Amino acid sequence: MNRDSRLFYGFMEVNIEILFKRTWPGTDFAVEKTGNMYAIVFMMAVVGAMGETGETCRSPLLPDLAPLLREKTWLFALEGSWQPYSYLDQVSGQARGFLYDLIYEACLRCDMKCKTVFIGDNLQTCLNNINLTAEGLFNDYFDGCVGWAPTAFRKNILAFSAPILKSPMARLYTRETTKLTTPEEVVAGKIVGFRSYVHLDELCLRANLLPNLRDQDIRHLAFTMGWEELIRQLEVKEIDLAVLPDGYPGTDDFVAIGGPFSCADGPYSIMHKKSKDLSWFGKCVQDLNEVGRYRTLCTNYDIKTCLTTNDLMTSRVAP
Repeated sequence: MNRDSRLFYGFMEVNIEILFKRTWPGTDFAVEKTGNMYAIVFMMAVVGAMGETGETCRSPLLPDLAPLLREKTWLFALEGSWQPYSYLDQVSGQARGFLYDLIYEACLRCDMKCKTVFIGDNLQTCLNNINLTAEGLFNDYFDGCVGWAPTAFRKNILAFSAPILKSPMARLYTRETTKLTTPEEVVAGKIVGFRSYVHLDELCLRANLLPNLRDQDIRHLAFTMGWEELIRQLEVKEIDLAVLPDGYPGTDDFVAIGGPFSCADGPYSIMHKKSKDLSWFGKCVQDLNEVGRYRTLCTNYDIKTCLTTNDLMTSRVAP
């Protein structure tokens, strides 16, 4: 029986007019722009091997997946300013990163139809910590937000599936000149800096080290500024303390207050509405790992936080 398998894929950036389109054999590539919000979409559709009967040969990796879920086009949202995981290449203007390649290969491996949307700095479309909304997920603009850590607070609103990467431990740092060495010495009036939308937040710090931390002593930095800006503000005395990933580059000269503590209930995963099931994606990542592709992607991007084979097989994100 003769079989023909074809793969079509492309990149899109959602907007009003197409800026350019280039075509290679078997590949469609287009970039569009709308408004002031980037939405670069990585589209892929696998046309399965066709037999003489005309029936599509489906992947055996998800044999129990309902046909409705199999035929659905799954849309995944990815943030920016998170190199090398997800970011906007300033030279090409394209969204790139480890997570893009992982989604592409996982969906291809399982013969699933997937697209990705680059939401840039609009993290509030995934989850707004202030008004407790998740506009993009609740309104089905996309099915999942990729690379979010599950926390008790977030799980009150949304669900998590398909562990992808280790989530970092947190640590409270200060500069030597503050003379602070223990949590008990951090009194009212000492300003603590956090990076907005990151799970290393004030709720976690209160639960682990500073239960009496006041709202007026909290300073949030825009997510786009990065950990480096938080470190800079601590160095130049704009803040007195900062919550950072444990051992983050640039923290060697700081004083750690207390030990490392966990702010997540599991690895970085896909965040989604509780009414949806994206556990299938975790199975596809597990299979990628079995054939060596997950580890290859980790090596290609020099990722140090990839999950072990055992973690990929046994990690479960609590509902």
